[in-house]
Amino acid sequence: MRLGKAMIKAVIDTNVLVSFLLRSKNIESIFRKVSIGAVQIFLSNEIIAEFDKVLNYKKFKFTYEEKSSIMSYILDISNIVDIKERFDVVRDKNDNKFIDCAVNAHADFLITGDSDLLVLKEFGGVKIVTPSEFLKIIF
Repeated sequence: MRLGKAMIKAVIDTNVLVSFLLRSKNIESIFRKVSIGAVQIFLSNEIIAEFDKVLNYKKFKFTYEEKSSIMSYILDISNIVDIKERFDVVRDKNDNKFIDCAVNAHADFLITGDSDLLVLKEFGGVKIVTPSEFLKIIF
């Protein structure tokens, strides 16, 4: 199923954002779609805070300037969702923020590598897929 040139609304899990930093080919392909306007990204303040926390992990060894640049880029290409409705559907309660964001944004997809989210397959009209599944759908 190809979705053509229609604007696709997607929420991206923190693990996928981190994969982008680590130069995953699938993730780079998704961000190319974002850059040409075929995909619109939605994040919540909770997701942004988690991503910011992950950027500070010592294993990544980002300088302050690198972290600032990465965060600015992610914020520039994303739409921030005001969470009005919350859900408690994921085994790992910390992951409910991705469902909250996706449903409140009326997203088409939640892109994740997290098995606790992937097991749901769909929630509230949002398809929950891996980056590679997402690319198969949009290409």
